[in-house]
Amino acid sequence: MLLYWAAASVQFTHGSLRRERSVGQIGRRRFLIAATASVAATPLALRAQPAGRTVRVGILVYATPSIHAPYIEGLRAELRTLGWEEGRNLAFETRYARGRADHLPALAAELVAAGVDVIIASGTQSVEAARAATRSVPIVMIGIPDPVAQGYVASLSRPGGNVTGLSNMQSREIPLKNLELALEIVPGAKTMGILWSPENKGSADTFAYEQPKAEKIGLRCVSLAVSAPEDIDGALELALRERIHFLQVHGTPAIVVMIGKVADWAIEHRLPIIGGSQLFVQAGTLASYNPDYLDMYRKAARYVDRILRGEKPGEMPIERPSRFLLVVNLKTAQRIGITIPQSVLARADEVIQ
Repeated sequence: MLLYWAAASVQFTHGSLRRERSVGQIGRRRFLIAATASVAATPLALRAQPAGRTVRVGILVYATPSIHAPYIEGLRAELRTLGWEEGRNLAFETRYARGRADHLPALAAELVAAGVDVIIASGTQSVEAARAATRSVPIVMIGIPDPVAQGYVASLSRPGGNVTGLSNMQSREIPLKNLELALEIVPGAKTMGILWSPENKGSADTFAYEQPKAEKIGLRCVSLAVSAPEDIDGALELALRERIHFLQVHGTPAIVVMIGKVADWAIEHRLPIIGGSQLFVQAGTLASYNPDYLDMYRKAARYVDRILRGEKPGEMPIERPSRFLLVVNLKTAQRIGITIPQSVLARADEVIQ
Protein backbone atom coordinates (compact mmCIF):
# COMPACT_ATOMS: atom_id res chain seq x y z
CA MET A 1 0.00 0.00 0.00
CA LEU A 2 1.29 3.37 -0.98
CA LEU A 3 0.81 5.79 1.83
CA TYR A 4 2.26 9.27 1.96
CA TRP A 5 1.29 12.05 4.24
CA ALA A 6 3.29 15.27 4.12
CA ALA A 7 4.10 16.83 7.47
CA ALA A 8 2.37 20.18 7.94
CA SER A 9 4.70 23.15 8.31
CA VAL A 10 3.54 25.67 10.87
CA GLN A 11 5.17 28.99 11.54
CA PHE A 12 4.44 31.56 14.20
CA THR A 13 5.80 35.10 14.39
CA HIS A 14 5.28 37.52 17.22
CA GLY A 15 5.06 40.63 15.09
CA SER A 16 7.17 43.76 15.41
CA LEU A 17 10.05 43.84 17.91
CA ARG A 18 8.87 47.33 18.87
CA ARG A 19 6.06 45.67 20.84
CA GLU A 20 8.64 43.99 23.08
CA ARG A 21 10.17 47.33 23.94
CA SER A 22 6.79 48.46 25.33
CA VAL A 23 6.83 45.88 28.12
CA GLY A 24 9.27 45.20 30.89
CA GLN A 25 11.44 42.10 31.16
CA ILE A 26 8.83 40.23 33.23
CA GLY A 27 5.97 41.40 31.05
CA ARG A 28 7.83 40.35 27.91
CA ARG A 29 8.46 36.90 29.33
CA ARG A 30 4.78 36.52 30.28
CA PHE A 31 3.76 37.68 26.79
CA LEU A 32 5.95 35.08 25.09
CA ILE A 33 4.78 32.27 27.38
CA ALA A 34 1.12 33.15 26.82
CA ALA A 35 1.59 33.40 23.06
CA THR A 36 3.35 30.03 22.89
CA ALA A 37 0.64 28.40 25.00
CA SER A 38 -2.02 29.88 22.74
CA VAL A 39 -0.41 28.38 19.65
CA ALA A 40 -0.03 25.00 21.33
CA ALA A 41 -3.71 25.01 22.26
CA THR A 42 -4.85 25.81 18.71
CA PRO A 43 -5.56 22.74 16.52
CA LEU A 44 -2.87 22.24 13.90
CA ALA A 45 -5.43 22.17 11.09
CA LEU A 46 -6.78 25.58 12.08
CA ARG A 47 -3.33 27.15 12.44
CA ALA A 48 -2.29 26.04 8.96
CA GLN A 49 -5.50 27.13 7.27
CA PRO A 50 -5.44 29.50 4.33
CA ALA A 51 -7.05 32.70 5.58
CA GLY A 52 -9.41 35.23 4.14
CA ARG A 53 -11.79 33.27 1.92
CA THR A 54 -14.26 30.42 1.74
CA VAL A 55 -13.06 27.43 -0.26
CA ARG A 56 -15.47 25.57 -2.52
CA VAL A 57 -15.44 21.77 -2.74
CA GLY A 58 -17.28 20.11 -5.61
CA ILE A 59 -18.70 16.59 -5.18
CA LEU A 60 -19.66 14.61 -8.29
CA VAL A 61 -21.69 11.47 -7.52
CA TYR A 62 -23.34 9.08 -9.97
CA ALA A 63 -25.99 7.84 -7.51
CA THR A 64 -28.77 9.48 -5.51
CA PRO A 65 -28.45 11.61 -2.33
CA SER A 66 -30.08 8.94 -0.16
CA ILE A 67 -27.70 6.17 -1.28
CA HIS A 68 -24.55 8.22 -0.82
CA ALA A 69 -25.65 10.06 2.34
CA PRO A 70 -23.51 7.98 4.78
CA TYR A 71 -20.41 8.46 2.63
CA ILE A 72 -20.92 12.19 2.14
CA GLU A 73 -21.50 12.68 5.86
CA GLY A 74 -18.30 10.77 6.63
CA LEU A 75 -16.44 13.05 4.23
CA ARG A 76 -17.89 16.17 5.83
CA ALA A 77 -17.18 14.95 9.34
CA GLU A 78 -13.54 14.28 8.48
CA LEU A 79 -13.17 17.72 6.90
CA ARG A 80 -14.57 19.27 10.09
CA THR A 81 -11.90 17.53 12.15
CA LEU A 82 -9.32 19.01 9.77
CA GLY A 83 -10.63 22.53 10.37
CA TRP A 84 -12.98 22.99 7.41
CA GLU A 85 -16.50 23.94 8.43
CA GLU A 86 -19.48 24.77 6.26
CA GLY A 87 -20.65 28.33 6.75
CA ARG A 88 -17.29 29.46 8.09
CA ASN A 89 -14.54 28.65 5.60
CA LEU A 90 -16.05 25.92 3.42
CA ALA A 91 -18.90 25.57 0.93
CA PHE A 92 -19.99 22.43 -0.94
CA GLU A 93 -21.25 22.20 -4.50
CA THR A 94 -22.78 18.71 -4.85
CA ARG A 95 -24.10 17.19 -8.06
CA TYR A 96 -25.92 13.84 -8.28
CA ALA A 97 -26.36 12.02 -11.61
CA ARG A 98 -29.01 9.74 -10.05
CA GLY A 99 -27.77 6.74 -11.98
CA ARG A 100 -27.67 8.52 -15.36
CA ALA A 101 -24.07 8.39 -16.49
CA ASP A 102 -24.95 10.54 -19.51
CA HIS A 103 -25.75 13.42 -17.11
CA LEU A 104 -22.26 13.42 -15.58
CA PRO A 105 -20.45 15.58 -18.20
CA ALA A 106 -22.92 18.46 -17.79
CA LEU A 107 -22.80 18.17 -14.00
CA ALA A 108 -18.99 18.22 -14.03
CA ALA A 109 -19.04 21.32 -16.23
CA GLU A 110 -21.40 22.97 -13.73
CA LEU A 111 -18.91 22.39 -10.93
CA VAL A 112 -16.08 23.95 -12.93
CA ALA A 113 -18.28 26.93 -13.82
CA ALA A 114 -19.13 27.33 -10.13
CA GLY A 115 -15.45 27.98 -9.43
CA VAL A 116 -14.76 25.02 -7.14
CA ASP A 117 -11.24 24.65 -5.75
CA VAL A 118 -11.27 20.85 -5.91
CA ILE A 119 -13.61 18.13 -7.21
CA ILE A 120 -14.28 14.81 -5.46
CA ALA A 121 -15.34 12.28 -8.09
CA SER A 122 -16.76 8.91 -7.06
CA GLY A 123 -16.56 6.09 -9.60
CA THR A 124 -15.02 5.62 -13.04
CA GLN A 125 -17.57 7.56 -15.05
CA SER A 126 -17.55 10.48 -12.62
CA VAL A 127 -13.77 10.75 -12.91
CA GLU A 128 -13.96 10.60 -16.69
CA ALA A 129 -16.52 13.40 -16.73
CA ALA A 130 -14.48 15.54 -14.34
CA ARG A 131 -11.30 15.05 -16.38
CA ALA A 132 -13.14 16.01 -19.55
CA ALA A 133 -14.40 19.18 -17.86
CA THR A 134 -11.06 20.39 -16.50
CA ARG A 135 -7.35 19.69 -16.56
CA SER A 136 -6.55 22.41 -14.04
CA VAL A 137 -8.97 22.00 -11.10
CA PRO A 138 -7.62 19.25 -8.78
CA ILE A 139 -9.66 16.03 -8.83
CA VAL A 140 -9.73 13.56 -5.93
CA MET A 141 -10.99 10.23 -7.23
CA ILE A 142 -12.53 7.47 -5.13
CA GLY A 143 -12.65 3.75 -5.93
CA ILE A 144 -11.08 3.61 -9.41
CA PRO A 145 -9.96 0.07 -10.35
CA ASP A 146 -6.76 0.85 -12.29
CA PRO A 147 -6.19 4.58 -12.84
CA VAL A 148 -2.86 3.97 -14.61
CA ALA A 149 -4.29 1.55 -17.18
CA GLN A 150 -7.26 3.86 -17.69
CA GLY A 151 -4.96 6.80 -18.38
CA TYR A 152 -6.05 8.94 -15.45
CA VAL A 153 -2.59 9.12 -13.87
CA ALA A 154 1.00 8.49 -14.96
CA SER A 155 1.79 6.25 -11.98
CA LEU A 156 0.53 5.46 -8.51
CA SER A 157 3.55 7.00 -6.81
CA ARG A 158 3.62 10.18 -8.89
CA PRO A 159 0.29 10.72 -10.65
CA GLY A 160 1.15 13.90 -12.57
CA GLY A 161 -1.60 16.12 -13.90
CA ASN A 162 -4.59 17.16 -11.79
CA VAL A 163 -5.86 13.75 -10.56
CA THR A 164 -5.01 11.93 -7.33
CA GLY A 165 -6.92 10.06 -4.62
CA LEU A 166 -7.88 6.49 -3.89
CA SER A 167 -7.71 3.55 -6.24
CA ASN A 168 -9.30 0.17 -5.81
CA MET A 169 -6.51 -1.84 -7.40
CA GLN A 170 -7.84 -5.04 -5.86
CA SER A 171 -11.20 -4.63 -7.60
CA ARG A 172 -10.53 -7.47 -10.02
CA GLU A 173 -9.92 -9.84 -7.16
CA ILE A 174 -12.87 -8.71 -5.05
CA PRO A 175 -15.49 -10.55 -7.16
CA LEU A 176 -13.42 -13.71 -6.81
CA LYS A 177 -13.47 -13.28 -3.05
CA ASN A 178 -17.23 -12.87 -3.24
CA LEU A 179 -17.40 -15.93 -5.47
CA GLU A 180 -15.63 -17.97 -2.79
CA LEU A 181 -18.05 -16.53 -0.25
CA ALA A 182 -21.02 -17.48 -2.43
CA LEU A 183 -19.88 -21.07 -2.79
CA GLU A 184 -19.43 -21.26 0.96
CA ILE A 185 -22.96 -19.96 1.56
CA VAL A 186 -24.60 -21.78 -1.37
CA PRO A 187 -22.66 -25.05 -1.71
CA GLY A 188 -23.47 -26.98 -4.87
CA ALA A 189 -24.38 -23.87 -6.89
CA LYS A 190 -23.88 -24.40 -10.61
CA THR A 191 -25.12 -21.18 -12.25
CA MET A 192 -24.36 -17.60 -11.31
CA GLY A 193 -25.70 -14.35 -12.73
CA ILE A 194 -23.49 -11.28 -13.02
CA LEU A 195 -25.25 -7.91 -13.03
CA TRP A 196 -22.80 -5.54 -14.71
CA SER A 197 -22.55 -2.50 -17.02
CA PRO A 198 -20.71 -2.82 -20.36
CA GLU A 199 -20.18 0.94 -20.79
CA ASN A 200 -18.43 1.22 -17.42
CA LYS A 201 -14.71 0.53 -17.91
CA GLY A 202 -14.19 -0.81 -14.41
CA SER A 203 -17.23 -3.08 -14.60
CA ALA A 204 -16.36 -4.33 -18.10
CA ASP A 205 -12.79 -5.11 -17.08
CA THR A 206 -13.94 -6.93 -13.94
CA PHE A 207 -16.55 -8.95 -15.85
CA ALA A 208 -13.99 -10.01 -18.47
CA TYR A 209 -11.70 -11.16 -15.66
CA GLU A 210 -14.18 -12.95 -13.41
CA GLN A 211 -16.26 -14.80 -16.00
CA PRO A 212 -13.51 -17.20 -17.21
CA LYS A 213 -12.32 -17.67 -13.62
CA ALA A 214 -15.80 -18.80 -12.57
CA GLU A 215 -16.23 -21.05 -15.59
CA LYS A 216 -12.86 -22.64 -14.89
CA ILE A 217 -14.17 -23.97 -11.56
CA GLY A 218 -17.32 -25.31 -13.18
CA LEU A 219 -19.81 -22.46 -12.78
CA ARG A 220 -22.00 -21.42 -15.67
CA CYS A 221 -22.07 -17.61 -15.90
CA VAL A 222 -25.08 -15.67 -17.12
CA SER A 223 -24.33 -12.13 -18.31
CA LEU A 224 -26.95 -9.65 -17.06
CA ALA A 225 -25.91 -6.42 -18.75
CA VAL A 226 -27.39 -3.14 -17.50
CA SER A 227 -26.52 0.15 -19.19
CA ALA A 228 -29.33 2.26 -17.69
CA PRO A 229 -31.74 1.87 -14.75
CA GLU A 230 -34.57 0.89 -17.10
CA ASP A 231 -32.56 -2.18 -18.17
CA ILE A 232 -32.89 -3.75 -14.73
CA ASP A 233 -36.26 -5.43 -15.30
CA GLY A 234 -35.09 -7.22 -18.44
CA ALA A 235 -31.90 -8.38 -16.74
CA LEU A 236 -33.81 -9.82 -13.77
CA GLU A 237 -36.28 -11.59 -16.07
CA LEU A 238 -33.33 -13.18 -17.87
CA ALA A 239 -31.90 -14.29 -14.52
CA LEU A 240 -35.14 -16.14 -13.76
CA ARG A 241 -35.24 -17.80 -17.18
CA GLU A 242 -31.65 -18.98 -16.77
CA ARG A 243 -32.42 -20.42 -13.32
CA ILE A 244 -29.42 -18.89 -11.62
CA HIS A 245 -28.48 -20.06 -8.11
CA PHE A 246 -27.03 -16.76 -6.93
CA LEU A 247 -26.36 -13.26 -8.22
CA GLN A 248 -23.29 -11.05 -8.17
CA VAL A 249 -23.69 -7.30 -8.63
CA HIS A 250 -21.29 -4.58 -9.71
CA GLY A 251 -21.49 -1.11 -8.17
CA THR A 252 -22.10 0.87 -11.37
CA PRO A 253 -24.40 3.93 -11.57
CA ALA A 254 -27.30 2.17 -13.28
CA ILE A 255 -27.23 -0.66 -10.73
CA VAL A 256 -26.55 1.29 -7.56
CA VAL A 257 -29.63 3.48 -7.90
CA MET A 258 -31.79 0.37 -8.36
CA ILE A 259 -30.24 -1.77 -5.64
CA GLY A 260 -33.29 -1.54 -3.36
CA LYS A 261 -35.50 -2.89 -6.15
CA VAL A 262 -32.98 -5.62 -6.98
CA ALA A 263 -32.75 -6.65 -3.32
CA ASP A 264 -36.56 -6.85 -3.00
CA TRP A 265 -36.75 -8.91 -6.20
CA ALA A 266 -34.11 -11.33 -4.93
CA ILE A 267 -35.93 -11.80 -1.62
CA GLU A 268 -39.20 -12.42 -3.45
CA HIS A 269 -37.56 -15.10 -5.58
CA ARG A 270 -35.43 -16.45 -2.72
CA LEU A 271 -32.14 -15.78 -4.51
CA PRO A 272 -28.97 -14.76 -2.67
CA ILE A 273 -27.13 -11.66 -3.84
CA ILE A 274 -23.49 -11.71 -2.86
CA GLY A 275 -21.15 -8.84 -3.66
CA GLY A 276 -21.32 -5.06 -3.95
CA SER A 277 -20.67 -2.64 -1.10
CA GLN A 278 -21.82 -2.69 2.51
CA LEU A 279 -24.62 -0.32 1.51
CA PHE A 280 -26.00 -3.06 -0.74
CA VAL A 281 -26.25 -5.43 2.21
CA GLN A 282 -27.88 -2.73 4.30
CA ALA A 283 -30.39 -2.32 1.46
CA GLY A 284 -31.30 -6.01 1.68
CA THR A 285 -28.80 -8.09 -0.28
CA LEU A 286 -27.33 -11.12 1.49
CA ALA A 287 -23.60 -10.65 1.92
CA SER A 288 -20.62 -8.68 0.66
CA TYR A 289 -16.86 -8.56 0.92
CA ASN A 290 -15.59 -5.21 -0.26
CA PRO A 291 -13.39 -2.23 0.63
CA ASP A 292 -14.72 -0.03 3.39
CA TYR A 293 -15.97 2.86 1.25
CA LEU A 294 -16.79 5.00 4.26
CA ASP A 295 -13.11 4.79 5.21
CA MET A 296 -12.16 5.72 1.64
CA TYR A 297 -14.35 8.83 1.76
CA ARG A 298 -12.71 9.88 5.02
CA LYS A 299 -9.31 9.49 3.39
CA ALA A 300 -10.51 11.47 0.40
CA ALA A 301 -11.22 14.33 2.83
CA ARG A 302 -7.54 14.26 3.83
CA TYR A 303 -6.50 14.58 0.18
CA VAL A 304 -8.83 17.56 -0.15
CA ASP A 305 -7.33 19.12 2.97
CA ARG A 306 -3.79 18.78 1.64
CA ILE A 307 -4.73 20.24 -1.74
CA LEU A 308 -6.48 23.21 -0.14
CA ARG A 309 -3.31 23.87 1.82
CA GLY A 310 -1.20 24.03 -1.32
CA GLU A 311 -0.05 20.53 -2.25
CA LYS A 312 -0.13 19.60 -5.93
CA PRO A 313 -2.31 16.61 -6.83
CA GLY A 314 0.23 15.41 -9.38
CA GLU A 315 2.76 14.92 -6.57
CA MET A 316 0.40 13.14 -4.15
CA PRO A 317 0.69 9.33 -4.41
CA ILE A 318 -2.45 7.26 -5.02
CA GLU A 319 -3.58 5.24 -2.02
CA ARG A 320 -5.21 1.81 -2.14
CA PRO A 321 -7.86 0.50 0.27
CA SER A 322 -6.53 -0.55 3.66
CA ARG A 323 -9.81 -1.75 5.20
CA PHE A 324 -12.11 -4.47 3.88
CA LEU A 325 -15.44 -5.49 5.34
CA LEU A 326 -17.37 -8.74 5.31
CA VAL A 327 -21.02 -7.82 5.93
CA VAL A 328 -23.86 -10.34 6.29
CA ASN A 329 -27.59 -9.68 6.45
CA LEU A 330 -29.13 -12.38 8.67
CA LYS A 331 -32.59 -10.89 8.23
CA THR A 332 -32.35 -11.45 4.49
CA ALA A 333 -30.96 -14.95 5.02
CA GLN A 334 -34.02 -15.86 7.07
CA ARG A 335 -36.39 -14.42 4.48
CA ILE A 336 -34.89 -16.43 1.61
CA GLY A 337 -34.43 -19.59 3.67
CA ILE A 338 -30.62 -19.75 3.78
CA THR A 339 -28.52 -20.65 6.79
CA ILE A 340 -25.27 -18.69 6.94
CA PRO A 341 -22.39 -21.03 7.91
CA GLN A 342 -20.83 -20.33 11.27
CA SER A 343 -17.46 -20.06 9.55
CA VAL A 344 -18.78 -17.01 7.65
CA LEU A 345 -20.41 -15.40 10.68
CA ALA A 346 -17.20 -15.80 12.66
CA ARG A 347 -15.31 -13.75 10.03
CA ALA A 348 -17.99 -11.11 9.57
CA ASP A 349 -17.16 -7.49 10.43
CA GLU A 350 -20.86 -6.60 10.56
CA VAL A 351 -23.97 -8.76 10.95
CA ILE A 352 -27.34 -7.16 10.22
CA GLN A 353 -30.17 -8.77 12.19
